[in-house]
Amino acid sequence: MFISINKVGGRYEFAVGESVSDDAGAFFRSSRDFHLVDGLPSTYGSFWEAHAWASRLVEDRPSHVQAKRAAYYRKAAEQEEILLSPEGEAVSHYSEQVSIVHERMNGIESLEGKDKEQALAKLRKELAGLAKEVGQAVQLAEEKDSRRQLQEMVSQVKGMEEKLPPESPDPKKAGKNFVVAASEKAAEAVRPSHPDACVGRVGYLPDEDRYESVISGPSGEDLVVLGFDSDFLLDSVMPSQRTAQAVPYHSLEFLDRYWEPVVRAVGHFSPRGSSSVMVPGVSPGSRHRFGAFNRKTGGLAVLAVKTPESGSWWIHEEKMRKTAASSSPREGDEVRCVARRLPSYYGRTGNVTAVRAHTDYSEVRVDFRRGLGPCWLETSDVEMVPPVA
Repeated sequence: MFISINKVGGRYEFAVGESVSDDAGAFFRSSRDFHLVDGLPSTYGSFWEAHAWASRLVEDRPSHVQAKRAAYYRKAAEQEEILLSPEGEAVSHYSEQVSIVHERMNGIESLEGKDKEQALAKLRKELAGLAKEVGQAVQLAEEKDSRRQLQEMVSQVKGMEEKLPPESPDPKKAGKNFVVAASEKAAEAVRPSHPDACVGRVGYLPDEDRYESVISGPSGEDLVVLGFDSDFLLDSVMPSQRTAQAVPYHSLEFLDRYWEPVVRAVGHFSPRGSSSVMVPGVSPGSRHRFGAFNRKTGGLAVLAVKTPESGSWWIHEEKMRKTAASSSPREGDEVRCVARRLPSYYGRTGNVTAVRAHTDYSEVRVDFRRGLGPCWLETSDVEMVPPVA
């Protein structure tokens, strides 16, 4: 299936179809067909919101799209359009879905192994959604005949559900749900740079026993590729080939625009080859120093993002250092800049005029005087100057 997002009059709408070669009338359009899906908005305020709703429709309830296509081509073949009331159209649409899902169920018997497991998982999700929607339609139906037909469909769907083999526990299913949710957080985090960023795709890599998701732009172009290990921990945030041409991975621009916002949004990062998991918000006192724990031993550590004068960056593991809370600069304190990456300020002293606390690091506004003026620095970039006795 394909997804197309269009902007009309300042709002976004989506179209979903089985093939781009189909007639446009065979597509499921949110602005036209929203009343066929309970709770589906007709238009959206942003590209990514429209894409998210369309993706859920494709992932959870593809029979909506298939039923719309089947009904369109049947009407075209009959060459005589039968006008239905909105209620009659909904009954016809659900009836089409029941037939489609029943055919899909019969086809599963010929499958084996993982193909059969995946098909059954999708069928269970489809049947659950169909049962819920048809059940709600029964309550809303005003015509007696419509209510009767819908009640028959509810019985048919329940009958199909009862024929399915018991579902075995699958930790990968819950894991994928987490990966999708984390990827949506990541897409939101890069929207300052790409306002229409959305989750393009999420897939399981069986040979590596890990998940990979891709954050995409409005034209389907890949922006950032995320990797999740077998424990569903984020362990990779990489630029796509297209992004890397303009913003290489080890550039400070990639760190500021992509890596750091994504890691903070997802809430953790576990570098490949390391047993440590960094957790933004567990504050060791700097924007680029993250509290961490070792998932094998439970010991505490610090994962620091090093940004030398060369303009690149990398992650370095440090031992947890205990610092007294009283050592934090306060307004009126005299401090010295110790950040070598800031040659204009390095070694200079100044007076703290303001303190700004963030979730897991703090900044101080330092007036360096002598023509340099005030500057905001992280507390890790300064040290206290002892008062003169």
